[in-house]
Amino acid sequence: MGFSWNGIHTRDLGISAEARLLPVLPEPKIITEEIPGRDGFYDFSAFNADGRVHYKALNWEYHCAFEERIKNNTTARIKAVLRLFSDYSGYLIEDRFPDLKWRGIIMNKMDFANIAGIFFTFGVIIHTQPFPEKIEE
Repeated sequence: MGFSWNGIHTRDLGISAEARLLPVLPEPKIITEEIPGRDGFYDFSAFNADGRVHYKALNWEYHCAFEERIKNNTTARIKAVLRLFSDYSGYLIEDRFPDLKWRGIIMNKMDFANIAGIFFTFGVIIHTQPFPEKIEE
């Protein structure tokens, strides 16, 4: 499994990516107020210009690792990953939903953990709009 960011898939860079969190349904922005002298609360969630409830952004969290040992070209491979994610704004296509894309931004700095001198892992957090766009063919 993996994902594409701005048209480049993690497998193209020899990276396996596992979703830590897989958001499916965005959380509504609920705004309530307790009114003195009245039972319960008043729901202001749809009290806005378009008269509908709005939704919070999604956070996609991935645990990534190079699929094979890095003996040679360690610096070049890490630089390729940094180049991909340095374009902090773009489109996410999740392997589980190949016909959808989410507009988002990269939320974290890239910290590479070196395991036993040959394996490198890192995390990616992508903050996206709550609803995807359909990919046109």
